Amino acid sequence: NVDKAWDPIRIACHVYIALHAEKNEIVVEAETDDDCTTALGRIRVTLFHAEANERTCRARYIVEPPPASYMRKEVIGVEVESAEIAKDRLDRRVKLAGPWLTQKEKEDWEQKRKELMASNEKVFADHLGSAFINLCALNSSMRMRVQFGNIILKRYRTEMAKPGFAFDKFVNMMGQSRTGADFEKMVGGIELGFKLIHKIHQSPDMFCPLDNMTGKLSDIKPKQKLIYRKCGNVSFRLEADIDITVRGGEYQLGENSLYKEDSALKKRLDVEFLAFNSKFDWALEIMTQERLSSNSIAIQATAQDLLSSATVEQDVMDFPYPTLGPKRRLNGKDTANIHTIFQYKLMGTPYVVQILLARGICSDVVGYCGASMYSTNWDDHMGPNEGEICERWKLGSDLRVLFPLPPSTKQSSFATGGQVVDKHEGFRAFLAAVDKVQTFLSEAVSEK
Repeated sequence: NVDKAWDPIRIACHVYIALHAEKNEIVVEAETDDDCTTALGRIRVTLFHAEANERTCRARYIVEPPPASYMRKEVIGVEVESAEIAKDRLDRRVKLAGPWLTQKEKEDWEQKRKELMASNEKVFADHLGSAFINLCALNSSMRMRVQFGNIILKRYRTEMAKPGFAFDKFVNMMGQSRTGADFEKMVGGIELGFKLIHKIHQSPDMFCPLDNMTGKLSDIKPKQKLIYRKCGNVSFRLEADIDITVRGGEYQLGENSLYKEDSALKKRLDVEFLAFNSKFDWALEIMTQERLSSNSIAIQATAQDLLSSATVEQDVMDFPYPTLGPKRRLNGKDTANIHTIFQYKLMGTPYVVQILLARGICSDVVGYCGASMYSTNWDDHMGPNEGEICERWKLGSDLRVLFPLPPSTKQSSFATGGQVVDKHEGFRAFLAAVDKVQTFLSEAVSEK
């Protein structure tokens, strides 16, 4: 397979390429230095993509050890209740089962849990460091987000569907390449989204507006985006801001970006955390994407036509959004969705919590709600600006670039002279922030 990858380079650059596996080297011969140099550059890019493909070909699953008060000895797979999520009757969620721990077992488990959490943290940090090195080599724009949702198992050991499947055996299974799962980002329907937004507005001790710590949460107005996918031999994705207020009776296409949906160039790194003591699992997602320097006039015109033809609907929170209804048909497999986005700052952290309400513009389906978290610092370091490429190589060697130390860092983390000893402290603060949001969402959903 590797040797076949050289064929286009051999033809285009007029070179001879041989792979000497036993010497771990590639030999390139050409009649001119220019042909040889060009071929070497293309070989390097091919190898970078091969390494990135290997890193991103499957998700990495990490099982979060539950506290002793919640822990049980077994894990069992249960059928997915929501028809909207389940694609196959064999799809499974997981839950704890079997006997509860005795008092002595609880004490032993708490010690083991600390060790497992430390091990998980190291595995996560090492995996991120390696991934950044592989992905930064591609010189593509990247985007990193924390997504909240549910892990749905697709491929798993058959005995997991029966009682008696031990917790340790389950953790081992999730580390095997044969295990397969989907991460369902939909946390619920639109109504749940309204419930989460109301709960956030009632929690000024935990959230505040992005640019005004003393502002009222209920005064925050959402952003709206049109996500239009043009599907064909070559597929494209247009992400466009749209006005929430109507100008002259119709919506207008605002600032927009066009991306090429090329599977060979688009990489997705997923590290997914399975949590037993929460309604939601979470995943750290890093995507590379090719943003085109010039937009397609035809795609922009189609997107503007969709907005211009739309009527204005208002949801139960009195926020307007455009809709065309199910009678309007898009071409082929094209899709168009309206994203209504509410953003809040998590107090005392650099992180933004985002509640997404997604609706199809040409659909009578009610839509869904998503929840995510990110830092503007991530976007600053992963953007497409060429001047930042050399800086991005630091992402793999020092986690403080993306996970800066919290402002109230404990003195014990510093050696004499102020030198930082524990460079993972900002990373741990990030994990604590994720846990805080995960708990908040879980409790909000559980409230009657």
